[in-house]
Amino acid sequence: MADIFISYTHRDNAKLSDEQHGWVDRFHEALEMRLSTLWGHHADIWRDIKSQGNDVLTPTIETTVAHASILISVLSPGYVHSQWCTKELNLFCEAAQKAGGLHVGTRSRVVKVIKTPVVRSVEAPYGALAESIGYPFYRLDERGMPWEFDARFGEQGRQQFLAKVNELAYDICAMLEILTGKSSGRSSVAPASGMTVYLAETTSDLVPYAEQLRRELEQYGHAVLPDADLGHAPDYAQRVTRSLERAAVSIHPIGTSYGVVPEGYHQSILELQYDLAGAESERRPQLIRIPWMLPGNVAADERAAAFIEQLQNDPRLLITSLDNLKTSVAEVLAAQNPFAAAIVERSRATSVYLVAAQCDADAAHACEDALFAGGCEVIRSLYQGSESELRTDHEENLKSCDAIFIYYGAATEFWLRTKLRDLQKAFGYGRQRPFLAAAVALGPPDRLDKQQFRSNEVLVLKAIDGFEPAILGAFLERLSRARSEAS
Repeated sequence: MADIFISYTHRDNAKLSDEQHGWVDRFHEALEMRLSTLWGHHADIWRDIKSQGNDVLTPTIETTVAHASILISVLSPGYVHSQWCTKELNLFCEAAQKAGGLHVGTRSRVVKVIKTPVVRSVEAPYGALAESIGYPFYRLDERGMPWEFDARFGEQGRQQFLAKVNELAYDICAMLEILTGKSSGRSSVAPASGMTVYLAETTSDLVPYAEQLRRELEQYGHAVLPDADLGHAPDYAQRVTRSLERAAVSIHPIGTSYGVVPEGYHQSILELQYDLAGAESERRPQLIRIPWMLPGNVAADERAAAFIEQLQNDPRLLITSLDNLKTSVAEVLAAQNPFAAAIVERSRATSVYLVAAQCDADAAHACEDALFAGGCEVIRSLYQGSESELRTDHEENLKSCDAIFIYYGAATEFWLRTKLRDLQKAFGYGRQRPFLAAAVALGPPDRLDKQQFRSNEVLVLKAIDGFEPAILGAFLERLSRARSEAS
């Protein structure tokens, strides 16, 4: 039987006249490839590819959905109005309740992939969906209009799509290990640390940052709350408080807008959660409340500006990069539980900063996949943004990563020399420890400067005939040896 059943409406897989594949086709293919790589086993993902002309489930669909380990609902306005999709969801939930329940630990076996956002109240009748945090495959622009993560919208859309698939695959892999008994053999997820973190609901501009932070905290063995969608009903404050009562640290990402105001309240979710955490810390001083903003954060309206001004009086306010926030949170958790800090240090994935010029972006994707398969957490070069933003991100990555991997293909020799000089400058940017490993992969086209390139400071990997995962062997071995010596 299938490991995963994808429930979707065929409207969301509509193809343009010159396309062979729709959005759901691309999602299915990318998830199957990434999950099989992470899990180490073939991931059997099933969906109905025939046009649905009526609301009668075929025997094949009924049997497959009832015996699947996980149901992925591709949420959209069309999905919630489809009787066919509702029947698939209900059938899966009924079967799951009879076979061990709907949850694996704190995660629901009904996974909500949000292709196009819907009004929360529309989800309410679908209990299993409404309770799931979900994986948004879209962003909101300055007008609040959703833009789906899709390669049709350019390279940035492609990268956003693949990054979200990767996040989803990691979480599903952990559930499949438990549900099927098949281990991935990966050691990147730490045992339970005994520490609980409340990660406050935030505005759309910071959702990607919050999701990355949540994933890493969970990989380090920390429990992260809330573990279900809080909704914005009149009991919002009670739901938040129940989660805060269990937390050792509360983190409050503050974006540019004031945020949604729940039903029956006059404060937004940002201000409400912040105040409720303050009240809980007065009652229980061991709760540490950490508000966080990115540098250069500019309020979009008067209410947001007033709230941000209020935060300036909080001595724990952090205005810094996401990586520096992670370090600060780790230090706070370590101070409360040194055993938890030891678990994190032993078991966290090695972070590798993958540096490539934009002209080599496609070739660098193969390097990224191979590094992920080797157990590394990959930080990619950015290509979109102002010159100042790109430089700041580059310097922050040089400060915080464990290792450096430079892909040198179609870029100029001057570009490579600049990146190699940056390795020396990293300590001037504030780096505190040596790199565990540094490598340069020489890709096509073949040129004289590549034939003559040698180095005593970085590992030189030959990939002139094209990159193959086996080329990474020496780099991964050096990483492993350095990590062992450091511990």
